[in-house]
Amino acid sequence: YIQLAAMEMSWFLLLESVSVAMDKGPTAGWFLIALIATSRILIAQPRPGSEFHEMDLFIWAMFVQLSPLKHGESVGVGMAQAWPIWGSACVLLMFHVPAKYRSVELEQYPSDDIVERFRFYIVETLLAIAFITIPYGGTGKTLIMPPWLRPHMKWLNNCSLAAFCGHKAVLYLVNQGG
Repeated sequence: YIQLAAMEMSWFLLLESVSVAMDKGPTAGWFLIALIATSRILIAQPRPGSEFHEMDLFIWAMFVQLSPLKHGESVGVGMAQAWPIWGSACVLLMFHVPAKYRSVELEQYPSDDIVERFRFYIVETLLAIAFITIPYGGTGKTLIMPPWLRPHMKWLNNCSLAAFCGHKAVLYLVNQGG
């Protein structure tokens, strides 16, 4: 699996380099996120594949910051306005009880079932696209933060960071008994 993940990463970096050199950046970002998602859906890549996958997503995010996605603003505005629809779909996809018990850590030990992998990685892809494209719309066309919430952003940011850093420890504690 290491060779497969390294080969995928090499192709990924090559495609990004060629797209930048050919000035095809805005279209390449969509192609690259589709490549990242389909490679994970079609092939179950257990550890260390997840680490390579996280690097792919990080490099993709940096790439689209330098070369914004084509039609990113309209996609972002659409996602901001329709967030209850796609957010509900993501919740339904993630909390569907699979036919057989799988590890909670689907990222590190993906299922052998392609449908289960599709459910997991399509949610991840939608969230990645949302986090990248919604800010393209700007504050005039997307959700505006209420003025009463702005003074609380410092502590809310710290709580979010603590939750992000501590969720793995909570997962280990919860799974310790079973």
